[in-house]
Amino acid sequence: MKLGQGQITTATHSGRVWPFDQKKAQGRWTFSEHRKFVEGIKLYARKWIRIEEHVGSRTAGQVRSHAQKYFGYIARMFNYEPTEQEIYAKMDQIE
Repeated sequence: MKLGQGQITTATHSGRVWPFDQKKAQGRWTFSEHRKFVEGIKLYARKWIRIEEHVGSRTAGQVRSHAQKYFGYIARMFNYEPTEQEIYAKMDQIE
């Protein structure tokens, strides 16, 4: 596709099409976004694109970064490095 004035560039990723200039939230996660993120982790484990779709207002990269920080928070909270299964079990204790 040749780009002209006013056209939106698109790309495919895992079979979906999205515009490059798609607007997503930036900055701190809201309580609602975080709650949807936790639900998404429980439903989809580490399938970032599925969690992105579940949250709706964040990109897969933002979801992945939030997960890394959140899992680190859980590890610090319990003062050791839990396994992935332990993380999922402990998520219910801190929500």
